[in-house]
Amino acid sequence: MAIASHKSAMTIRSFLLLLLLLCPTGVFPCLGNDGQAQKSSVTEVQSPTLAAVESDPKSWKEFFTESGRFRIMFPGDPVEADNSSGGLSGRKFTLTTTASYSIGYFDLPTSEFDKNIELRKLLFDKGRNGLRDGIQRTTKITLLEEADTSINGYPGRKTKIAMENGGVVRQHVYLVGQRLYTITVITPKELLATDAGKSDDMRATKFLDSFRPAVPDSFKPAVEEKLDAWRVYSSTQGGFAITFPGTPSDEDNSYDTPLGRCDSRDYVLVATAEYRVSYTDFVVDLEKDSTERNNVLDSIRDRIIENFKAKVSNQNAISLDGHPGRMMTLTAADGSITRARSYTVGKRLYQIMVTTSRPFQPPDRGRFEESWATKFFDSFKLAKPE
Repeated sequence: MAIASHKSAMTIRSFLLLLLLLCPTGVFPCLGNDGQAQKSSVTEVQSPTLAAVESDPKSWKEFFTESGRFRIMFPGDPVEADNSSGGLSGRKFTLTTTASYSIGYFDLPTSEFDKNIELRKLLFDKGRNGLRDGIQRTTKITLLEEADTSINGYPGRKTKIAMENGGVVRQHVYLVGQRLYTITVITPKELLATDAGKSDDMRATKFLDSFRPAVPDSFKPAVEEKLDAWRVYSSTQGGFAITFPGTPSDEDNSYDTPLGRCDSRDYVLVATAEYRVSYTDFVVDLEKDSTERNNVLDSIRDRIIENFKAKVSNQNAISLDGHPGRMMTLTAADGSITRARSYTVGKRLYQIMVTTSRPFQPPDRGRFEESWATKFFDSFKLAKPE
């Protein structure tokens, strides 16, 4: 009986901790012992001095912390602070621009309920519901949206709340093992967008949905994150230079035709994504013969679609130093995405490709960033004729 009572006490204690910790400091007034609301020390976001930096896609960067065991996209560099409370350790990361973006976590003590997934979810749900109902009874807020959610099988809830002062709070809460994560975006009234909240929702969603808890092995820094890993690779034979995040392999794929031998080579590096440059020499001048050029590019595209059951999501005509080409994005049946740019220079066809597998592609926010693909593509340069 003593052992059973001890286990029961641990379960109740964990439940109470959930109830307390689900009230994020600085977002909602917490309930006092008398059942009335206690005013938080920080209930509003101070007006930031920065412009709407979130509107610039380049401002968004992946933030990860090994000790925090998560990854998330911030529109800038967050500030880290201690988030410990009631003897529980925790950290918080905050960035204030046109809104306040924050993610905090607490580590709950291990107890018997951690071994029972259904019980853990039941207690988590009761804790959230009880806290929500208590806050609504004692403060002037309006619950705009609320829904259960999950991430990698871990339970959570997402809410959108209108504050008494006119601001809007959007929040996701997840219980991942013994760790409770709270991801929050607060937009003050004076900085709400004038488009019925569409811009605010879009930015908040980008932040909230980018959260990914991960196993420790996934936190090994991607080679692309190291600036000194990127180096210029030049091919005299290929007549080009490009920046790879490492040193690529060089493979000769030349082949014979009735009209003679055609040179073809592949330069490949596999890191977080697969980076590839290839060239093939044809017997006709693809640059001058637009019909033949389009036939070749269409044939390559159609073979990819057939072999990988891929779909084309983007396709446009481009050029490099006046040489015509094409760019396209294809998504294969396995979820991998290939971004490709092709250029015709006389009889030579260049193909530059970046392929990311499903776990490492936006918007899943694994270890791959769109900026790395752009950096690779934009670094491609043709050698100047001697």
